Amino acid sequence: MATVCSSHLWLGVRGTITSRRSVGSTATIAVTDSAARATEPCGHTTIVSVDPDTRVVHEDGTSADTSILAVGRTVSVFLLENGAIFQSCPAQAYAAKIVVH
Repeated sequence: MATVCSSHLWLGVRGTITSRRSVGSTATIAVTDSAARATEPCGHTTIVSVDPDTRVVHEDGTSADTSILAVGRTVSVFLLENGAIFQSCPAQAYAAKIVVH
């Protein structure tokens, strides 16, 4: 697994996992941000790709397995500094690090 330096990450989305799907070694989770403005179309959910290089941790920084990314969990998704959130409907992003709350 690649090591991700936290100084080169930025918070992409924080919210609740509302769905999860796995295909091979990659999973996608839908993260719904309860703070998003209701007036924005597709403004509540981001589809997040989780691959073998994604670092998943608990709030205290200890490592976690991707199996912890279950529907109903609250997470913060961090993206690489040069990462992007694709402004599709819903938005899409690749996670570098996920903190499980």
